[in-house]
Amino acid sequence: MDSEDYIDIECGAIAQYLRKRQLERLWSGATLKGGVILKRRKDEFLCQPSSLFDEMPGLLQGITHLNAKVALTVSTSVVDIFLRSYESDHVRLQNGHQVQVLPDMRGLLRCRTHRYAAFIKDVKILLVWDNDPTNLIQRTEKLEDQLLKHLWNLHLSNQHVKPSLSGSPSDGSTHRHTAEDVDSAEEGPGHAPKRTVVLAQAYVTALTAALGIVGISFGWRDLVMEIRLDQTYSRLTLILLAPLELWLGWFFYQSVFTNLLQLFGPVSQSKVNSKRYSSIASPRRARHLPHVTIQCPVYKEGLWTVLDPTIASLKRAVSTYEMQGGTANIFVNDDGLQLISDADAKQRKHYYEENHIGWVARPKHCPAGEASNNIEPFVRAGKFKKASNMNYALSLSDRVEELMNEIHCDPGRTQQPEKDLCQDCLSTVLQADKGRSWAGGDIRIGDYILLVDADTRVPEDCLLDAVCEMETSPEVAIMQFSSGSIKTTGTAFEKCFAFFNDMIYTSIKNAVANGDIAPFIGHNAIIRWSALQAGKLTTVDGKSTFWAENCVSEDFEMALRLQSLGYITRFSTIFGISSGFEEGVSLTVYDEVARWEKYAYGCCELIFNPMKDWLFHGPFTKTFRTFIRSDINLTHKITTVGYIGTYFAIGFSWVFALMNYLVLGWVGSYVDWYYIEAFRWFFGTAIVFGCLGTVSLAVHRFRAENRNLLIAFLENLMWLPMITCFFGGISVHVSRALLCHLLSINMTWGSTAKEADVLSFASELALILRKFKWSLTYCVIMTALMIILAGIGPLGHLVPEMFIITGFAPIYPLAMVVGCTFALPLVLNSNLMRFSF
Repeated sequence: MDSEDYIDIECGAIAQYLRKRQLERLWSGATLKGGVILKRRKDEFLCQPSSLFDEMPGLLQGITHLNAKVALTVSTSVVDIFLRSYESDHVRLQNGHQVQVLPDMRGLLRCRTHRYAAFIKDVKILLVWDNDPTNLIQRTEKLEDQLLKHLWNLHLSNQHVKPSLSGSPSDGSTHRHTAEDVDSAEEGPGHAPKRTVVLAQAYVTALTAALGIVGISFGWRDLVMEIRLDQTYSRLTLILLAPLELWLGWFFYQSVFTNLLQLFGPVSQSKVNSKRYSSIASPRRARHLPHVTIQCPVYKEGLWTVLDPTIASLKRAVSTYEMQGGTANIFVNDDGLQLISDADAKQRKHYYEENHIGWVARPKHCPAGEASNNIEPFVRAGKFKKASNMNYALSLSDRVEELMNEIHCDPGRTQQPEKDLCQDCLSTVLQADKGRSWAGGDIRIGDYILLVDADTRVPEDCLLDAVCEMETSPEVAIMQFSSGSIKTTGTAFEKCFAFFNDMIYTSIKNAVANGDIAPFIGHNAIIRWSALQAGKLTTVDGKSTFWAENCVSEDFEMALRLQSLGYITRFSTIFGISSGFEEGVSLTVYDEVARWEKYAYGCCELIFNPMKDWLFHGPFTKTFRTFIRSDINLTHKITTVGYIGTYFAIGFSWVFALMNYLVLGWVGSYVDWYYIEAFRWFFGTAIVFGCLGTVSLAVHRFRAENRNLLIAFLENLMWLPMITCFFGGISVHVSRALLCHLLSINMTWGSTAKEADVLSFASELALILRKFKWSLTYCVIMTALMIILAGIGPLGHLVPEMFIITGFAPIYPLAMVVGCTFALPLVLNSNLMRFSF
């Protein structure tokens, strides 16, 4: 028996089983009307009973257009009553979902696929379809329950009909319900209530500045005392370092008051809506819902292991939104489709077609072209290709839209269905590209874009609440959603950084609820398409782009650019964390280190030009100068600049540790009083972040999230060593990224791995030596330096006594940095810790 025969037998058995379940539930009525349809292969369906397509002309064409895997008909008295009672093109149920009402089978050619159900009036049936046979019966049962509840509520309301204003009784005639009746009853107020501005973060910023100035003033006091002693006024030049000191230490000072606020401050602000924060969903609209495009940039992630679960989650969200009366489409920007094998590419295209997904794939990176293969030159711009990938897809969609508008404006052109016109225009655009661009499906952009990653899970009922809030807040360009973490491997590293990810979102929630600026993280956010268009960029070659291709942190740059135009960003926790959006975290230490390198590089390039451009363009970028001159609140400017300074503080901590080692070790007794030894900074950091931060986070989760205090505290303690090791060890990597930008050294990043590779101990060790060679070299050199300068070993005996360094204060900070840097790729490496040979 070949595979085709086996598929036929398998499909026949499934169809017979579904037909049996249909008859058991009396969905075919007394006359056994209707049946079950199952897709055998592309454009080929079988049915039970076999005469179904003959009994219902047009059903086969409709199902083929829907491209559904499985469908069944429902012909009951409940369906009959609905079709007699409603004149509109849809029925709104008690849960807010809508069921389409089509005049005949031809209506299936233009119905909304993701609503998964439709009444067909001329044959008096309800047609239900799905892409999974195991879900079809359950979907039909739920729909039948909703129909029955709706009829019962109508029955109760008709029994309690109030008399009219004239006092005349009801005439007893059957009322024919329309969608307008239901919409009018359910339509909420047109404007959202005014949102307040919370000033708690402004107070925190003021106190942070005060604490920083007080700390610096102690150093100035020491300068004055020293000048009075030796009259050396050259020390006053150290005052010029004050802005740099305040910038690098800002996050430390701010953390003191942030932690105290978590311990003793109010928490009610995190449970109400404010200008930049949402914890309560806006009133839902029932009519005139905007179109939403879910944009998902992908690369070479596994189709079934990574993309399929994400697409399944997105399809559920699209289905729910369409059943609520809206429209949505999924738009995949596949940057790996033209790079993988023909067989894999064919499989992906088939998958996109089967799941009604619009997609665009650009040519591979080939700056010089390949004359032998007739490949024209093409450059995938950017150090991190995500921005240029999305730009290419959005540009192709824009070209299709422009062509459609030209046709609409031409009175001589014959009118044709919108969907057919879109596909014709797409074919025209692809022909103009001479095969370089690949695309298919619905690639048009809606009023809003929900931007997600390839490893994302979204709430099933998220789009309606998101668009309702955006519709009532036209000043909001981007609304970022709080996200939980997807755990796929179960390793200690993944669990640790899932905890860290949740901690970051908790910190963001607190800061924004207190009135701080809302961040844009680059995914799990809804973006206003008109704002994106208003903020278009023009590149040096005259090309218009939406996302900055020359920026590694394209999301950060986008947020700054749109806010400089007068828009605001907002952070939303209306879906919570446990049942809300979810995102993948780094599966390996390599990806997490690369992520922090990318963040550091991106922040550096947003503020500073490369040093080679300082002479003619100055040290600061145009983006940063525009941001500083904009009307954005001063508090938000300060916190943004302070956040960027955190990466510089981390990046140069190894430099400060080495400088402290040499200065205190060799000239410790002569060092200026203004100098604060690194051990004091280390001690303060340990107290603020290690002790106060651990306690305050647990207390806050107890107060604001109703978590068990002891469990929250123990969880913080459990992951503290790994997080300390990580941040103690990434200084060399972060400084490398900062210096690469400032010195114009090329640095690129690939996409984050969404699937873990299990390697042997030897293979993993070789990978560590290759990826961490510079940091490990630094560790070896510093370790040798400390041993030699301590007077240990043959070389140590050659060091003069005056150059011997054995003090605790100079050695400990450098030893801590070296130890964490060395342990980072080893202790935090899950494959290595398996000891699998």
